[in-house]
Amino acid sequence: MKAWDAIFIGGGHNGLVNACYLQRAGLDVLVVEKNDWVGGAATSRELTPGFLYSNCSYVCSLFRPEIMRDLELPRFGLQVISYEGGAVFTRDGDYLANYRDHDAHRREFARFSKRDAEAYDRYSRDVTRQCRFIQPLLMRTAPDPTSFKPRDLGELLYLGKKFAGLSAEEMALTLRFWTMSISDFLDEYFETEIIKANFALSGIIGTALGPMSPGTAYVLLHHYMGEVDGSVGAWGYARGGMGAVTRALAGSFKASGGTIRTGAEVDHVLIRNGKAKGVVLAGGEEIFGKLVISNADVKRTFL
Repeated sequence: MKAWDAIFIGGGHNGLVNACYLQRAGLDVLVVEKNDWVGGAATSRELTPGFLYSNCSYVCSLFRPEIMRDLELPRFGLQVISYEGGAVFTRDGDYLANYRDHDAHRREFARFSKRDAEAYDRYSRDVTRQCRFIQPLLMRTAPDPTSFKPRDLGELLYLGKKFAGLSAEEMALTLRFWTMSISDFLDEYFETEIIKANFALSGIIGTALGPMSPGTAYVLLHHYMGEVDGSVGAWGYARGGMGAVTRALAGSFKASGGTIRTGAEVDHVLIRNGKAKGVVLAGGEEIFGKLVISNADVKRTFL
């Protein structure tokens, strides 16, 4: 019976990225997905004939360009189109427009408050400073603080040096920023409710938290760290819906020799002598692998 080098439970975008890299590194990789399609949260479904709908994830930005290049995703159809702006509407019929251009955005703020328009430069500078600290960490592997392996020790040393490079004031501001609410953070810069509401959305979207919840100021950084076609802070739409991201990943994975089985629901992980040895599908089929990686949520994975 064949034993795969790695078996992935679930074909969401994170699992597919991981599977692509392992397959390209020379491993024989299998992805098993309970649905008849891959994608997880990055899925586009045809609800009515001719109409594709991205039913969960809807914009693309934090998907790192390094990954797109490594996995040759444009070759497999991925094209991300930059999102140029939007608007917040008020009950009295007015609006606050959003622009990619900093100066245009500033002029729009001035319609509501000259003071807030001036504060926007300071706000952008301070948020960008936080981004510069965090962004280099996005493509690094987090260390295990309990490990004495050279890689983990080296990564802890890197983080320590990076933090030690800050002044005492910058350290205090950084720690405060990571733990404060988006509401408190915005109150330090702006006085106009619609401007604060406009920015507050970026601190709570996707979190199931409110604007006064601690830690939501940090979430704001995700909207400044993204990148589309070299434009830092940009967000974009995947042509063909967000399912185009995972279709491209699946195409890249298969082109490098990987195998995807859809309609293959995992019932449980096969454990022998305290180690994962494979998975058992809902129909009872056993699939063996040297490594089992779960793309499911933590509760589903461990229970």
